[in-house]
Formats: sequence, C-alpha cells, structure tokens
Amino acid sequence: MPRTPLGGAHVRLEPLTLDHLDALAAVGLEHDLWRLALSDVRTRADLEGYLRTDLEDQEAYTALPFATVSLESHQAGAANETVVGSTRFGNMAPDHRRVEIGWTWITPGWQRTAINTAAKLLMVRHAFEERGCQRVELKTDARSRRSRNAMLRIGATEEGTLRKHVVTDSGHVRDTVYFSVLDDEWPAREAERHVLEDDNVPTSRTDLYGAIQYADIAVSLWPEFPSNRGLRNRLRGWYSIELRAWGTNAPSAPSMVIVRIGPSSVEITTS
Repeated sequence: MPRTPLGGAHVRLEPLTLDHLDALAAVGLEHDLWRLALSDVRTRADLEGYLRTDLEDQEAYTALPFATVSLESHQAGAANETVVGSTRFGNMAPDHRRVEIGWTWITPGWQRTAINTAAKLLMVRHAFEERGCQRVELKTDARSRRSRNAMLRIGATEEGTLRKHVVTDSGHVRDTVYFSVLDDEWPAREAERHVLEDDNVPTSRTDLYGAIQYADIAVSLWPEFPSNRGLRNRLRGWYSIELRAWGTNAPSAPSMVIVRIGPSSVEITTS
C-alpha cells in the first residue's frame, strides 16, 4: 500500500503521522463524532493514543492510515486546504487480495459534502487499479444510517449484519453491517462515478436513483432531499427529472435544489 498521498479534485489523503495531531485535534474532539465508533475519543490525549495505534498497525503492515484534507472551502474564512478527518486501509490481507476501508471520521462542518465519497472512491480505485485487490470491504454500526448510505453511494453491496459483533469502548454491544465491492464490479462503478475527478457527467445515469447520487456528490445531500427507495424505483427509467429539497436547517444551504437529467448532461441549480 502507498506511503505517498492519494489525491483527487476535492480531497487529498496524506499518510498519517503524529505531525497531523494538532490539526486533527482542532476538528476531531466533538463527542458526536465518536458516538457510534468503536473508540471513545474525548480528549487530545485520547486522540493521540488513537493515532499511535494507527501508526503501530501501519508498522505491522496491517493498516495504512491517512489524514483527510479538503482541497476546497465551503465555509467563510476557511483555508482552501483543511484537515477535516481521518480514514485508513485496514485488515490488509495481501495473500487473499483483500483490504478493508474504514475507521473514517469527518468533522461536522464537512459532513454532507463530497469529501467522504471522494475519499472512499480514491481508496477503492487504488486498491483495485494499483494494488490488484479482488475485494474491498467496508463495515459500520447498524445504527449509522448515514454511514450505510455513504457505502451504497460508492457502489458497495450490503452483504449482511453480524449481530452482537463487537463491544465498543463505551460498552455498547454493536451489530455490524458489512459491505463490499469486487474487482469485476469496479469498472462499471468507476464509469458511473468519474464525475468526482472531472466535471464530466456520466450519460448512463438517467433515472432518479442516478440523479440523487449525482446531486449528493455535486451539491451535498440536504436532510430533506428525496431518497425513498420505493419512490426511486417507481420513477426509474425517466429521461428528464426535476428534484427539489425544502426546509434544510443548514444556514448556507439552498432552499431548493433542482436536478435535470437530459440525454447527455446533468444540470443542477439552486435558489
């Protein structure tokens, strides 16, 4: 696995070092970030211990942790390059050509942006195209609908739930949902999602499901954005679609998002 950065249009993943501690501590000590995590991080010392464990696993060649750096600003006064969280390759099993992506957290100010999806796609792409993996695994707490949706957005398949799988640092007995992407599935997934690297719109995504995925990447998925699976299925196959979202609580969010999908382009407008 690489010890050099992975980069795209929205995000850069820098191999983690203790030099990242100050920047990560500045954005990573909000309790809600760790509420559903295996680790219970509350203080700078807790976070330093968490990072040291990551680095020990790296030295043992079982993990490769990254600091997640946003390359764009959507907050007044924020720098163009901002450390916003961490993620890693873990449970690396080269003999089986398998790796897991996880241990991911993003500071609240950059949640519901393209950052998490873009970072995961960079990692999946590297695992398949540069390292010859045949399976990429992801898993999450069954209670975390946001994380589960994020895994579906990159094209992962939900495989099932391991009940009473692990005990977290807080004492919670966690059910864990597993997802995966396979090497023979990836070319089609990649073709549909190359919009993250350049602004070309995949022409094959002409149904409502595609519109929601694209809008999520391009303008963020506001809490009230329509995402009901039954609705998506009923409207599947439409050629041109208009979606709207009202009533978001995010102060900088548009009151309405309109997504129109035509024969060769997607147009997104906000108001």
